[in-house]
Amino acid sequence: MRVRVAVWLCLLAGGFACASAATRRDPATGLRLASVPIGQFFDDYGSMHVVSAAEWQQGASARYAIVAWDTVARYLIARNDSANPAAGGRWTRIDWVRLDDMPPWRWAFCFSAYDAPTREAAESTRIARPDTPRTGCNGHPYSRLRPAVITSPSSDYFGGKRVPVKAAPP
Repeated sequence: MRVRVAVWLCLLAGGFACASAATRRDPATGLRLASVPIGQFFDDYGSMHVVSAAEWQQGASARYAIVAWDTVARYLIARNDSANPAAGGRWTRIDWVRLDDMPPWRWAFCFSAYDAPTREAAESTRIARPDTPRTGCNGHPYSRLRPAVITSPSSDYFGGKRVPVKAAPP
């Protein structure tokens, strides 16, 4: 009887509350959320990153329009916004790894290409070594990301928008 009630409640809730993080998918793209770094984060250096299925924003002025995700090889390809402070209109490849045993850090990323002339050139760049994230980004460490704790009403300005943020950068 209890199992039937639990199944019925899951169905009433649309299944979202009962789906594990490993199987939940972004409704617009179908991306498995546990396999991609989507959300609001602070990096090792205190910069904020806001990542959606369509855009990666770093700090207040760098934006990258995501055109492709490869969730098997764990990289994305993006077009740099023309207003970016550097390499506007060029192409970027961002490789990432999940950090399961390094709380509060959840992800680490490497800008494998950030000034490529074409999408194909960015995608063919192979400098990231995800098996060695401490030195695997062209001889440097991957940058780590930890979730930004979002609350209200305290807010900080970010990219011309007010974003509620509780956690301070490290």
